[in-house]
Amino acid sequence: MASCFSAGNAFAVPSSSMGRSPVSAAAAPAGRPVILSCARRDFYGPLAARLLGPPTRFEASKLKVVFMGEELEKQSLSTIPRAYTLTHCDFTANLTLAVSSNTHNNKLMGWQTTLHRDDVVAEWKKIKEEMSLHVHCYVSGPNILQDLAAGFRYHIFSKELPLVLKAVVHGDSVLFGKHPELMEAKVWVYFHSKSKKYNRVECWGPLKDASQVFPSMEVSLELGLPQGASKCFDDDGRLKRTGTLWTASAHIITAVIGSGVLSLAWAIGQLGWVAGPAVMLLFSFVTYYTSALLADCYRSGDPVAGKRNYTYMDAVRANLNGFKVELCGYLQYLNIVGVAIGYTIAASISMVAIKRSNCFHKNGDDSPCQVNSNPYMIMFGVAEIFFSQIPDFDQIWWLSIVAAVMSFTYSSIGLALGIVQVIKNGGVRGSLTGISIGTVSQMDKVWRSFQAFGDIAFAYSYSIILIEIQDTIRAPPPSEAKVMKKATLISVAVTTTFYMLCGCMGYAAFGDLAPGNLLTGFGFYNPYWLLDIANVAIVIHLVGAYQVYCQPLFAFVEKWALRTWPESQFISKDIQVPLPASRSYKFNLFRLTWRTAFVVVTTVVSMLLPFFNDVVGFLGAVGFWPLTVYFPVEMYIVQKKVAKWSTRWMCLQLLSLACLIITIASAAGSIAGVVSDLKVYHPFKAR
Repeated sequence: MASCFSAGNAFAVPSSSMGRSPVSAAAAPAGRPVILSCARRDFYGPLAARLLGPPTRFEASKLKVVFMGEELEKQSLSTIPRAYTLTHCDFTANLTLAVSSNTHNNKLMGWQTTLHRDDVVAEWKKIKEEMSLHVHCYVSGPNILQDLAAGFRYHIFSKELPLVLKAVVHGDSVLFGKHPELMEAKVWVYFHSKSKKYNRVECWGPLKDASQVFPSMEVSLELGLPQGASKCFDDDGRLKRTGTLWTASAHIITAVIGSGVLSLAWAIGQLGWVAGPAVMLLFSFVTYYTSALLADCYRSGDPVAGKRNYTYMDAVRANLNGFKVELCGYLQYLNIVGVAIGYTIAASISMVAIKRSNCFHKNGDDSPCQVNSNPYMIMFGVAEIFFSQIPDFDQIWWLSIVAAVMSFTYSSIGLALGIVQVIKNGGVRGSLTGISIGTVSQMDKVWRSFQAFGDIAFAYSYSIILIEIQDTIRAPPPSEAKVMKKATLISVAVTTTFYMLCGCMGYAAFGDLAPGNLLTGFGFYNPYWLLDIANVAIVIHLVGAYQVYCQPLFAFVEKWALRTWPESQFISKDIQVPLPASRSYKFNLFRLTWRTAFVVVTTVVSMLLPFFNDVVGFLGAVGFWPLTVYFPVEMYIVQKKVAKWSTRWMCLQLLSLACLIITIASAAGSIAGVVSDLKVYHPFKAR
């Protein structure tokens, strides 16, 4: 299929024709369309959907609506007939919806030609006094690879049709405001093809359901099958989930293991051989327990058949009141800003480490090799400005694979170098209580210990994506919650073991003087090429991770601005920029200004406060209690109707209070670290 397709120009289809189009006999698909049940699609539908990737996510901020005709331009006509033309470009993900009240204009009369390209045509029709929306797609004509081409196009159209319907409902809100009953009207989808297998008619049920991603199709009465008999769709109308205990465990492990592992040796160095591993085990237990509570909140009400919550915020909205929902949203967005700053610092430190590593290799380990980190922060910022202008960059399917490979690469290198260093030392370094008073002051020892709590908490911060991972699980039976609890137990056990190895081996290699960042603190000097590989992996990982975290914030601000100032050309106007291969990019001034400003601000803050351990500790502290403990506990209490002042309620509140105290102490320790560093740090100078 071409990179851009149109869904539009409607035409009338006589109800008796069952999908035969008013084209010439030579052009029209031969034979009567077959009406198939969902079960008949089962063997190829889910596979094709997985190969083609997830459906395009509808975003109102990317939709431009054009009303054709004087009455429609004034939005004074809210009656049928109605026709729509939706243009969707896969490259930019921008949409343009043209709404027409005339089904007999020249454009619509020429549908025979346009349908043979990549168009979708549709119109409202009244059949037996009931309104229905008829959508037509031309799947394929005669060719050598007829079935292969038809199947490919059929699945693409099926995947994107919910996007078309969502755009119609949103763009023609005047019509649906006057006639809300149209949301209950049935949607009939006609796939025209020379292939008997794909020449079919499907009833996608009411429009309100059909506009959802992969709706559960209502099977034709000719087949006598109830809708609940679907073998390809889950109870919420989405494509059958295929996740298992092991895929969920793998998702969690790849999501958790990241740049936080690099500071664990330093954290254990502050606490010592006794408290260090003990605190890590404590955080792993709390993370597992609260994740189990959160898993019970995936469905509202009944744990097997209740309404699904697809994201962390959906679960919060379903269980808590307005203030707590807003608080959760603000905390998430604040956390995103902090993560952007932290990732900028971490990436620049790794780039500086590559430069210094090669300097040491060339001039010797005793050379000063001072390097200013600011140019590297600016380089990282420029790259993020560019990537931030790509719509849905965070949705690129291979991004998570690259991130997983990179994170395991540098984590494994850090672990291997630690083991080699211990062998080289001929023994284990470190002490039972960590860095001693004398090396640092008594007060610094306290603050650094608190900061170590935050560093460890940051390494375990994944609650925010747990619900989304749970939404991939195939169930019931057993219920998604039971599978997720087992997956959490497995992943936390594996992650904790890996963290123990990395943190303890780093501490065993360097003792109380373990560097704040195991791969950039130059406890290791050789092999320099291996250190360079590890640091390149960190930079690649963080370039993508920055966008994964920040794109939701970008979209949130842009939607808010569009709602607040809908008439502003600066915010709403898209400028078409032609690209090679007949493609185009929709340039938006507000998007350019806002996203660039965000990256610039986070980069400047990073240049002023380039303290990796302090920032990581603060982020871990700020995100740990509210997102990992407080909200899961509060949602669980509401979900399970735990009685106030009961034993369980008291235990849950005590757990939350204890974690709040740890969070406050960790944040205080990190802030104290920043204050201490600022006494000797000179911005914009080489270190």
